[in-house]
Amino acid sequence: MNRVKLIILTGIVCLALMVTTLPFMAACSESDQDGTTDGTTDGTTDGTTDEPIEMKLAIGFPAQSLYAELYEDYADEIYERTDGRVEIVIGYSSSFVPIDQTLSAAITGLVDIAELDQGVIYGELPMTAVLQRIPPSTPLVRYGKIHTILTEEFPEFPDFQEVHYLFDWSMGHANIYTAEKPIRTLDDVPGVKLGSAGESPLLYAKAFGFSVQAVFPQDIFMSLEKGVIDGIVWTACAIPTFNLQELVKYRTAIAMGGSAFPVVMNQEVWDSLPSDIQQIFDEVNEWATDYFDNAIYEDVIRAIEWAETEYGVETINLSAEELDRWEALWWDYGLVSDYVAEMEARGLPGQELHDRLMELITSPEVQY
Repeated sequence: MNRVKLIILTGIVCLALMVTTLPFMAACSESDQDGTTDGTTDGTTDGTTDEPIEMKLAIGFPAQSLYAELYEDYADEIYERTDGRVEIVIGYSSSFVPIDQTLSAAITGLVDIAELDQGVIYGELPMTAVLQRIPPSTPLVRYGKIHTILTEEFPEFPDFQEVHYLFDWSMGHANIYTAEKPIRTLDDVPGVKLGSAGESPLLYAKAFGFSVQAVFPQDIFMSLEKGVIDGIVWTACAIPTFNLQELVKYRTAIAMGGSAFPVVMNQEVWDSLPSDIQQIFDEVNEWATDYFDNAIYEDVIRAIEWAETEYGVETINLSAEELDRWEALWWDYGLVSDYVAEMEARGLPGQELHDRLMELITSPEVQY
């Protein structure tokens, strides 16, 4: 009998304990579900998780290229300096957006960051186009650095008024590459058709009397191979990227316009970033200007030497007298005067801009 009473008493005690602890257990369960206890995955008491800010970066170059590697280094630098708070995803070979739509994509937010090829979207970047107004005798200089300086000094130009400018880099200036006929003097020009990925280099070619044809980068190899064009106006480091060393035999070392690849961010995306992340971007952008320029300069020199030694591409350096002929023809053609007049008609300081460009190309701060 006593044993039965003990069992009954024990049962009553257990039931009482269950009744009194159920509300507490339920509260704990709800707390775990909304993440307000110390049992959260990130160890915080408010249960919030810091997801990285993911940004899409559109570039036109293939993944197996130096330029892609440099952009990957840029993305890694941002990721590391923000402690993983910003992650940049790169769309290679214009996979995010066509190469001629990059600026509009950055403005509308189709991509967060975009590389702009000023040779392709020539008409959309009027201030940047001044780089295509350098004399043919211009030595190889840091056009990316020059463009960064001009962007800061001439904000009235509309190039980047709808986006946030990050940094700039350059492949140097374009040269003339031909498949069969060497260009040693102006007398060799008639009958030769040159192609280019952008409109600007073709202006130089026209000034010297070449026939011209615009060709997208991915189509240049086939155009040369099939004889649609006789040569190209392009930078040295682009030759191995597109395997053109298999087709070209001659390089005429004359400056056919400077190149620039501004990198910009959607303005709303920039405005939404915390101030400390904006500061990190500013610091990395300053680093990237030098990092890209130095790496690509080394690549330009390496590409020229490699094409010469491995594939027998001959470099043709014009005599001083011959170079004077080309330069006089270039000035007489009116590339500078026409550009200045167009900018002035739009209320923009075209002459002042070009004068500053001419100062900068001899400035120590933009020399390699």
